[in-house]
Amino acid sequence: MKKAILLFIIIFSAAINAKTLTKSEKQEVLRQFSVFQKALEAKDGKILKGMINFPVEITAYGRDYEEAVKESEFMESLNEVTEELGGISYMNVNIESGSVSDYLKKGHACNIKYTGNFRENELHITETFVPGEITSCGGYTTYKFKMYKNKLKLFDVERKY
Repeated sequence: MKKAILLFIIIFSAAINAKTLTKSEKQEVLRQFSVFQKALEAKDGKILKGMINFPVEITAYGRDYEEAVKESEFMESLNEVTEELGGISYMNVNIESGSVSDYLKKGHACNIKYTGNFRENELHITETFVPGEITSCGGYTTYKFKMYKNKLKLFDVERKY
């Protein structure tokens, strides 16, 4: 019984500590996310570098998925980073409503569907591999963004294949 009560207290306190963003906080996240999108499109390494919490596992080309990019090597990996994250720049952001519209990138063996949503105090942008020219597609990559000292940062990448 004591273990059950202790477990309940731990779960309840974790739920209380989980912060959900207000509408104005979501709008600020999306304002800054649109800056991230524009920097991706322009391949502006200086802005992108300031919006990434290093090290982070972001480049898929020429390195292991498990290998994180360090801040000191970011600029030399810029083309690979913008190639991997490029689909994010096509998503429509509606700052007023606090939402990100889905985007479907077609024309590959597997198409890529980009979706965005808020989870507690984070913005998650997920690219899911869906059937295109072949039907055996699966897996996803989630890019996780969060505010640090009033600045939006890409802080984690989760991959499942």
